[in-house]
Amino acid sequence: MEQGDCITFPAFEFEYISSERLLSIYRLRTAKRKKILVNGLTESAKALAKRLNLSIVERQEVFALLKETETLPDLSYAQKPRPKMEKYKIFVLKSNAKTFFTCGALVLGASLLTPFPYYYLVFGGTMMLVALLLRFFGKEAG
Repeated sequence: MEQGDCITFPAFEFEYISSERLLSIYRLRTAKRKKILVNGLTESAKALAKRLNLSIVERQEVFALLKETETLPDLSYAQKPRPKMEKYKIFVLKSNAKTFFTCGALVLGASLLTPFPYYYLVFGGTMMLVALLLRFFGKEAG
């Protein structure tokens, strides 16, 4: 980004900017002053920036400037956290009874084909029982 006699280089990265990365920006051929926006600098990069007379703007200053000019996005529409029990309401809907019944029937049918049928009988029966409980005591969707 160019502004008058200054070129701004946004160099935000997950890691701190190394002296090699700083030198690659410094080597760009231009007569204009260079301002570099960074997340952070390593100690060697800080010393190099001071020696090369580069203008470094760290993330705290950038965010302060963005907040001051009111250009940060409004996050008031972000989703509010739901109460803990709200997450589990989907499991007790009447509409899930058909799914539990079908899965229970399939697991019970698979018990006829396996050498260890007790595991399948227990879990298939449990799913069928849950299906019946949901059918009669489950909550309506909505």
